[in-house]
Amino acid sequence: MRWVVYRGIPRIFPAATLTYGDIPKNTRIGHGLEKRHRVDARCISGHPNAMPPEITYCIKPVRGQNR
Repeated sequence: MRWVVYRGIPRIFPAATLTYGDIPKNTRIGHGLEKRHRVDARCISGHPNAMPPEITYCIKPVRGQNR
């Protein structure tokens, strides 16, 4: 299932690339950043030292039905 998705993404988004955990980890360590999801997203984007937003929204998923 995973590889079906991975192979289908470049067809829809030609600029998309696959990343692995070592890329954000090495960038994060090299820039002395903490381990957080939003920091990893900046590292993957290629701008680890970008200013983070002052407001962060936390979305809680809620089930529609409880059977």
